[in-house]
Amino acid sequence: MGFKKRIINNKIDFPEIEKPELIDSPSRLLLFAKNQGITCVPLDLNSLCKKLNINIVYQSLFQLPEIQRSEIQRSEIQRSDKNNISGILFRNFDGSWTISVNENHHINRQRFTIAHELGHYFLHRHEGSVFTDEIFFRSMYFGNEKKQKMEWQANEFAATILMPRQEIVKLISNGIVDIESLARTFQVSTLAMRFQLERTQLLNDNKVNYVYSDIKN
Repeated sequence: MGFKKRIINNKIDFPEIEKPELIDSPSRLLLFAKNQGITCVPLDLNSLCKKLNINIVYQSLFQLPEIQRSEIQRSEIQRSDKNNISGILFRNFDGSWTISVNENHHINRQRFTIAHELGHYFLHRHEGSVFTDEIFFRSMYFGNEKKQKMEWQANEFAATILMPRQEIVKLISNGIVDIESLARTFQVSTLAMRFQLERTQLLNDNKVNYVYSDIKN
């Protein structure tokens, strides 16, 4: 589906993107964020979730209210190390959604968790009402084939909204070429930054790289 745009006071307006339920990709979510005046580098996740009417709660994930968890979900959490559980996305009884984030994790990891859960929300919310996620990368290799695919999709969604390729290229062209500095700019871990650089083919032989044509686009 293409965007229907209009010009209002010399500003491009995208009326379709004002409806969060129509967002189905990282690019559309970032466009929504920009249209709402939300800072995108680093992405202001709290403001974004507020605009999306998604509640964020920082807590020990063992303290998730009993009424919001089934017997199976409780047993899964009890079998896991509480420090391995990064976050839980769940639908409340009133139809709203909440992202519960492990309060014991580093802020960069919490940011990736929120972005990951947003990936589940936009890509998978019609396939379930609760999504429990563990440490970055670990959950991609465990579980059945469907779960692995969903975890990959959520991780790629998170990486794309937190570290958009075009924004990385801009920074590289301005001389920021070490992973640590890039990670600080986007407020992510160096592990997540490296993952995104490799995924977007901007890292070769452990050196941050880019194609000259990228800078011109």
